Amino acid sequence: MMECIVTKLTFHSWNPSLDRKKQSKYAYGDLRERSRKRISITKREKMEFAMKTRYAHVGTGSRAYMYSTAVTETYADRAVMVGLCDSNRGRVELMQEFVKQHQEEIVPVYMDDQFDQMIAETKPDVVIVTTMDCYHEKYIVRAMELGCDVITEKPMTIDAAMCQRIVD
Repeated sequence: MMECIVTKLTFHSWNPSLDRKKQSKYAYGDLRERSRKRISITKREKMEFAMKTRYAHVGTGSRAYMYSTAVTETYADRAVMVGLCDSNRGRVELMQEFVKQHQEEIVPVYMDDQFDQMIAETKPDVVIVTTMDCYHEKYIVRAMELGCDVITEKPMTIDAAMCQRIVD
């Protein structure tokens, strides 16, 4: 069994008779006063902690780096990039090199006409869509049809009919 430390938090209701400074300390508690409690977790729970959300990324131009940086650097303890897809071979290979600098796993690259193949082979939990705006709807809808969650940049799409197709 593994042990983890959980901080016990105590919250109180708002007391208008206290001034703002005292109220803030009262409402959120003083860090030094928070007690620590050891909790044992099972092997199964340990495995769940170790599992990472799998991300595939379609559209690897300049707008994609904000999302790829979040997956491969900021949230690397909880996320892993498993596939990259773009219509431009050079651009997708540049993104592959970027990802290689931040995670051990080699990320396969796919061309835009291999999107379904990427989903089938890499089995992502989430697809990030950062293609040209006019193509967002195509990849959002297909990813959801294949059982993936989707993150996209704004605008979600470029007209009401495409937006309705996503919602439907």
